[in-house]
Amino acid sequence: MQHVGKALSSSGDGSVAATSGPEAAAGHPADAAAPSTNQNRVGLRAGSVDDNARFTDYLAYRHAFADQHLAAHDFDVTERHVFTVATPSGSPVLGAVIKVKTTAGAPVAELRTFADGRALWFPKATKAGAANRFKVEVTKGHATKTITIDRASLDHAVTLDAPAAPARSLDVEFLVDATGSMGDEIAQLKASLSSISDRVRSLPSHPDVRFALTIFRDRGDDSLSRTWDFTADVAGFRRSIADIEATGGGDTPEDVQQGLHDALAKPSWRGADTVKLVFLVGDATPHLDYDHDPDYVDAIVTAAAEGIKIESLAASGLDDQGEYIWRQLAQATLGQFVFLTYGADDTTTNHVSGYTPDDLDDLVVRLICGELGGSSPQGVTNTQSGKGSTQQ
Repeated sequence: MQHVGKALSSSGDGSVAATSGPEAAAGHPADAAAPSTNQNRVGLRAGSVDDNARFTDYLAYRHAFADQHLAAHDFDVTERHVFTVATPSGSPVLGAVIKVKTTAGAPVAELRTFADGRALWFPKATKAGAANRFKVEVTKGHATKTITIDRASLDHAVTLDAPAAPARSLDVEFLVDATGSMGDEIAQLKASLSSISDRVRSLPSHPDVRFALTIFRDRGDDSLSRTWDFTADVAGFRRSIADIEATGGGDTPEDVQQGLHDALAKPSWRGADTVKLVFLVGDATPHLDYDHDPDYVDAIVTAAAEGIKIESLAASGLDDQGEYIWRQLAQATLGQFVFLTYGADDTTTNHVSGYTPDDLDDLVVRLICGELGGSSPQGVTNTQSGKGSTQQ
């Protein structure tokens, strides 16, 4: 993989152990309001930004990072195509499979739409080569449509004669760095899981919610990576993870790439009609120097193909390199970059601006509810540049 660098002007148990060895403040869509409770909280605060809603700023951030020559794996998002799949009545289609092929039929990329009917394709990061025209097959159930697109158009709206089905199933996996510095974040997860579940389940749609957990540490630590599979039994799930402690580590990088691989591969994710989210929580950049380690770029491709959105949460101490990679994972899967804030002014050392800080639990619930609502944030298309296309 190529390397680029960073920055920037501030603007039962059920577990499986791995082998050891215009600017818009994100997170407050009007239709995604979540019921609130008065439960006691650990008290962490956070903000979030949507790098797809502010894509021009994000590209500038990427350019500034490259000038610093810090290590990261390159996933070129500078040419961003947005597919939006909807029913004839305009309802978004969740879980539609999008297969991009050359005009001769060779596979280029496979995507799956998220709850708002969108999916992102980055030709420069896939097998597009120098070709300018592609065939795209869009399928959901028995409904299929084949269109032809070219790279001069960046937005592709597809009307698919599929039944409108609101998202009622939700799989949420927490992917957590469990090394010694992560005690506060692990305590917050244990304390908040029941209230988060109750608040989401009390929504008018009464979604069927399941939770899973993957923890990761580093090579040489006990239990490098361990996964607890999806379950709807939150009380049992809390009991099974009660003994997890923040331990190990020592050097700054951790084996994030192994954790990402396990988070996507090991749990029993449900099918096309399910909203699928991973909340990555960590304070250390990935090891990029291990032989035979999974590649986080492969995790991006897998998540896009399976319709799994990555919401990346930067804990205290995540450095510039880690911030860049966290934001790569979120932006490429239509997630948001979430970060802890501190002090009376809710400040952060991350290279973000225009955010609205909030209680971390409230922010997590709002992100989940936004997915269940299936609403599309404003500004996350390329049509303002006049490069949109519509396929009916």
